[in-house]
Amino acid sequence: MQEGTGSSPLFASSAMDLIRQLEQANDPDSRALEFEIRQLLQVFQSWAKSRPSDEDRVARINQLFDLHRRTLEFLARLYRPYCGNARASGENVWDRV
Repeated sequence: MQEGTGSSPLFASSAMDLIRQLEQANDPDSRALEFEIRQLLQVFQSWAKSRPSDEDRVARINQLFDLHRRTLEFLARLYRPYCGNARASGENVWDRV
């Protein structure tokens, strides 16, 4: 029987962090991105029991990197209007998050 991979919790944790960030944004446009990340999270969780092929592992890790980039870009676009107003008032924009 093939063992799982010990790195799966790290990737699952990264996916959960992205989900939390999108949930905190509470924006309807984030739902599709959240769905993709949740699907990938299930894949990472399955790795704890069954080790993926090297090709699948690389593809899924690259998918996580892509989702991370897309999440950061989405959040940057979402909060950009607040950043301009905060700079003018001297407010810390991250206090709003």
